[in-house]
Order: sequence, then structure tokens, then C-alpha cells
Amino acid sequence: MLGLVGNYGILTGEPRAGGSGAVSGHRVTVVRTGKANTVSLEDKLAIQEVIAQYSYTYDAQDAEGFAALFTEDAVWERFAWGATRPEIRLTSRAAIRAWAAQRLQERRGRYTSRHYQSGLLFDELTSSAARTRTMVLITHQNITEATPRLTASGVYHDQWRKTQEGWRFAYRILRCDSRTPQ
Repeated sequence: MLGLVGNYGILTGEPRAGGSGAVSGHRVTVVRTGKANTVSLEDKLAIQEVIAQYSYTYDAQDAEGFAALFTEDAVWERFAWGATRPEIRLTSRAAIRAWAAQRLQERRGRYTSRHYQSGLLFDELTSSAARTRTMVLITHQNITEATPRLTASGVYHDQWRKTQEGWRFAYRILRCDSRTPQ
């Protein structure tokens, strides 16, 4: 829910220092949108575009394009349901590129994947950083299968940084809904 009250934009999410309150019993984050810290619709759309590019580049087996969506010092982690430690932790754009290239090479010609991301929520948004959550369904389809099969679902928890290249993932965590994603 996005509403504007004076010089504040209100986004549902976790409370943060610098402004939180209650609206209809829900905790909210207040994002200042005054002159010193302008947040534009263009920023929100640019972040949505990067989320779409994440799916399209990975599913098209473009490891270079996929890695380019992250900052140089980015972290990518995947947690199985209930886990307190990540089963995968990558700690740079170069590591993300190498991991994606290896995984994509292993599946090339065997099956395709599709990452369906939806339900984007902005928990925090400033002119230079953001925090979002996005639901994801991941399907795989072997070349012999008539229909895709669901292989994982979960929520991405993202921290963003605005760079000279545009908005990039600084930290992306996938929290899976099951113990053994494929």
C-alpha cells in the first residue's frame, strides 16, 4: 500500500529508524520524499526492470548479463526453509558470474528454467538505496516433458544500491519455502 502524507511516502514493511508508525494496526516504513531525498516513480520502475532482467537473463542462460545486475561487492544467498545458514553464499559479482555460468552449462540442452517473480513490495526506498521483497516460483522443463514442473518457491529479500550503471542488487537472499530446492 502506497499513500502520500505531506512530504512522506508510506510503504508497508518492517519498521526502520527514521520513521515508523501504525496504520490500521500494520507496521509501516516512512520514506522521506522531500527535496533532499527525492524518490521517483522512475526509481521504482527501474528496480522492477532489473527484477525482470534477473529472470530473463538467467533463464536465457546469459551468465554475463545476469551477473551485471549485481554490484561488484554483491552477496547472493539461498536458504532452505527453516535454515539459519545459507546453502549457497556468493560474495562478489565475479563469484555470481562463475556460479551462474557453471549451473547454466550443466543444464544446457537438458532442461529450461523459468523464474516467475511477482508481488514486489518496497520496504524502504531512498534516492540511493532500497529494500524489497519479491515472491518467486521456479519451474523446470526437461526437453522430453510436455509441461513445466514447479521446482521451488520462496521470497527474495533484496538490498539495492543505485550505481552509475543504474539500480543493482547489493544483497539478494532467496528464502525457499521447502528444504530441498532443485
